[in-house]
Amino acid sequence: MTHSSVRTQGRVDRESRLNLPEAKTVQEIGREMAGLPWTREKVVGKVRRRLPFTEWVPAYRVKEDLVADLITGLTLIVIHIPTSLAYSNLAGVTPNLGLYTAFYAPIVYIFFGTSKHVAIGEISSVAMMLGSAVYTICPDGTDDEKNQVALSLTFYIGLTQFVLWSLGLGVISILLSPTVTSAFSFGIAVQIATSQLSKVFGVQIPTVLDPGKTVKTWYEIGNHWDTSNLCAFLFAVSGAIALLIGKEINQSKRFKSLSPVPIPSELIIVAVATVVTVLTGWDDRYGMAVVGEIQQGFQTPSVPADISNLQLWVKAMPMALVSYSLTISMGNILAAKHGYGTDGEQELLAVGVVNLFGGFFGAFAAGARSFVQDE
Repeated sequence: MTHSSVRTQGRVDRESRLNLPEAKTVQEIGREMAGLPWTREKVVGKVRRRLPFTEWVPAYRVKEDLVADLITGLTLIVIHIPTSLAYSNLAGVTPNLGLYTAFYAPIVYIFFGTSKHVAIGEISSVAMMLGSAVYTICPDGTDDEKNQVALSLTFYIGLTQFVLWSLGLGVISILLSPTVTSAFSFGIAVQIATSQLSKVFGVQIPTVLDPGKTVKTWYEIGNHWDTSNLCAFLFAVSGAIALLIGKEINQSKRFKSLSPVPIPSELIIVAVATVVTVLTGWDDRYGMAVVGEIQQGFQTPSVPADISNLQLWVKAMPMALVSYSLTISMGNILAAKHGYGTDGEQELLAVGVVNLFGGFFGAFAAGARSFVQDE
């Protein structure tokens, strides 16, 4: 036996006594250092969980579902147009931002969301909170300044939701029980109704931002009753009656058997009011407030001007919680009704991405807005 073979055998004996591990590949070492002992199956599973559309798109039943989905999409478009204009007013921004929200939010959500039936868009409660924050920050600002504040708040709402998701805090939705959510929704409904009273009666009142806003608004309406506008009141009452009639017709079994598409009462009212105002000039003749000219086309993606103001993040946090809580609550209700499940953490990611995207593309805060898609 040669000297080299003796040295080799001795080294092997020493390594065997030391129980040295087997050599690993560079890929295995990298995975261990990164804490990612993933196999191909695990990676595919992670991707499918974070991008749910990769599961339902291949399984989509075109012949069975396409016509029904097109009808649902048409119905949502009809409803979103007038409501986006109304919620823009609540949020204190120009109408085009509401239209952007109605357009972008559902498109982004379909890639990340797990609910099959929620309609994503503007939420009355969040729009009300957003509007209050906008008026508090810049009560005398121009439309563009208010828009920038709203978009910065929307960005921070999405950022808050994304951070909560990254920390695995999707369970925070359980902090808002159905009782708390119902009470909050009722309070928001009272505030929304109060904010619209002055417009219904055409009363010109100063903006109220102090604590006790609801009661003080009622007081201001009574104190400025001499500025009320009969024409505005008649328009509001006529619109409300038309909405109620349209709702009753759409919910009747006879009408449902005749047409799968509901009567677009909201859109008809907006169209008729617009045509009448343009042809008669009632806004100038009787002093009625109108939306005015709406910016055409899409806004160029940009970073909101006030994004560097970290104080906005503090104001955005409660809105982020409300947006997510209402979205997951509505999603769970509809999922239980139709026999499938939703992923709470993934819904938090979905609504977070929707709002982050909206902040850069001119859309304000969004979430699950109604049960209309299920209906």
